[in-house]
Amino acid sequence: MHFLNRSIEDHGYSNRYHCQRFPFVGAAASVTPTLLSGAETLIHLFRATIDGISCKRKEASAEFWAARDHSLIFLDNVLNICTLGGLNSILLNAGLLKPGQRNENGREQRPQGGFPNQPPLGNGPPGQPQNGMSPPPPLPSVPPPPLPSVPPPPLPSVPPPPPPSVPPPPLPSVPPPPLPSVPPPPPPSSPPPQSIVWQDLDGNQVQGQLKLSPGKQQIQLQHDRYQGHAKGAIIEITTLGPIYSFSRARLGNMQTKGACLVMDARDFYAIQKTIHSGAFGGDYCQLPTGQMAVWKIPADLLYIANFEPDQVAVSVGEYQLFSDLDNFVDRSLNQFVRQSFPATKFRIDKKCGPHVIESVHYFHVQDQNGQNYYLPGISTGNFFQNFNDPTPEEWGKVQTMIETLKGFGIEGCLCNGAHHAVIFYTYLKNPSDSPILLHPRDVANLLQEDARIFQAIQNAANKDLTNWRAAFIETFNKRQ
Repeated sequence: MHFLNRSIEDHGYSNRYHCQRFPFVGAAASVTPTLLSGAETLIHLFRATIDGISCKRKEASAEFWAARDHSLIFLDNVLNICTLGGLNSILLNAGLLKPGQRNENGREQRPQGGFPNQPPLGNGPPGQPQNGMSPPPPLPSVPPPPLPSVPPPPLPSVPPPPPPSVPPPPLPSVPPPPLPSVPPPPPPSSPPPQSIVWQDLDGNQVQGQLKLSPGKQQIQLQHDRYQGHAKGAIIEITTLGPIYSFSRARLGNMQTKGACLVMDARDFYAIQKTIHSGAFGGDYCQLPTGQMAVWKIPADLLYIANFEPDQVAVSVGEYQLFSDLDNFVDRSLNQFVRQSFPATKFRIDKKCGPHVIESVHYFHVQDQNGQNYYLPGISTGNFFQNFNDPTPEEWGKVQTMIETLKGFGIEGCLCNGAHHAVIFYTYLKNPSDSPILLHPRDVANLLQEDARIFQAIQNAANKDLTNWRAAFIETFNKRQ
């Protein structure tokens, strides 16, 4: 039922469900969403097939999940028609189906958690309440006492003076002095607070730290995406509001606590357009304050000169595990790759200069019994100039790296289509042993003990990975 509610809200079917609270009438109201959702299911399945043939794994996965959402809506409305509207009438009146409302812009407005006592991120228009608080009650309307009726005194009757017989001399024509050409100074603006305290969905007081003040920002592009600029170009953007970072909170539609950002909605769309369209994935939502909460924090933000990392693990999104290479064989007992388990990618960042970033990654996977596993990996941004369109030469170097590491006992999984990463999956020290899943700490040890492993990775890279090696060892092993 949770997935059906999410599908109804995400794809704009809420208004069509509000008419289904009554039997018979609801059956008639189900005809239109049945036709629409059925058509959308076929369209998304067709697109997923085309993207899969074109090796666009990430886009194919997104189209597949969209087809799944529409198919849930289709099946629900078909069953509602078959039961003459009784099915959805029961679910809606029982509160199991919860179609959202639409805001003034026509977009879905999902239920959000309350945010009492939250301070504003900027000055609102005059006369409007701030901090999400209600305006003060109006003062009682008491009419003023009437003034006493006193007639004005009569004006004295004085005849006007006779007009002069001789006209007065004209006044000299003196031009007015010119106004100064210096513009007036701008009105003083107070800087945003360094921290804010909100109440999250779990009722906990959470503190957000100022990450970026509004104003002009310089950002180094990491993709050949923005108005013809090449990767590495530095351009200037202007942010209109402050950006705050919460290290551990649950805001908006977040399912679990984690790191997240809160920013002005206009800045959200401007930054998304600047770096790349899928920068935030689907892990964001609009808050009741009108701001945007983001919990998929792309590394591209670190290339804003004044944006400093928190050096905590931030989620980069949850996608399925699968190999982009046909010759990969999953020999582990867990079979995470063969069964395409969902994995959440985490990133820990270290900034070595305004536009010099080193990031290390790991992946969290949970098996059927609820046991947690952590797999090490490295971003394919270290190997591909554009990981959405790698060249044959870049692809060949990564394949050579994986084959070389296999000779040292490390089985690597190229998962660029979903996670933009190479995952160091299993380790086999002796051919007679069974392969074991690698932990980030294991790879940190191997990088220190066997120089050939780092050299194999460096040979496939498009930059010097010495700082990456040091950051990986420092983060996961705490010894140099």
